Amino acid sequence: MITKRDIKKFIENHFNEDDISKKEKRLSVHRGYFYYMCYKYSTDIINSSELRIFMKVSQHGTVINALDRTRDYLEVDKRAKLEYGCLENEFLKIYEVPEIIKEVYAFKDGNRKLINLQNKYNKLLYKNQNLKAKILKLKNKTHENNLEDSNA
Repeated sequence: MITKRDIKKFIENHFNEDDISKKEKRLSVHRGYFYYMCYKYSTDIINSSELRIFMKVSQHGTVINALDRTRDYLEVDKRAKLEYGCLENEFLKIYEVPEIIKEVYAFKDGNRKLINLQNKYNKLLYKNQNLKAKILKLKNKTHENNLEDSNA
């Protein structure tokens, strides 16, 4: 079993830090990695409220925000992706992650991507409808102008 304590201890050892739950700006990335790894690999039941209490954070929204920012950060920053990749590879060498956890994470991550794609599709659909309405107005206006010119 991989607990949130195991993950926290691993990250602290990896980055040579005493306590990543300290409210220091330089530790914010490490805390983000911790939340992300708990989300992916922890076998004890994890939710943002539990993590908030465990990390001595005042609001669970802080945990959610850090988790979302870390996911986004890892998607766009190559250096962070490399750093996290090394961290994760080292973690997987030490801890044996049950296959079911890997499958659950893949489902969660795939579901998140699906929701993002659905949101993008809905925005594009809305823009398309607006553009069609504008085109129709322009066609009608052009048709009216042509009628006025032919009557004059």
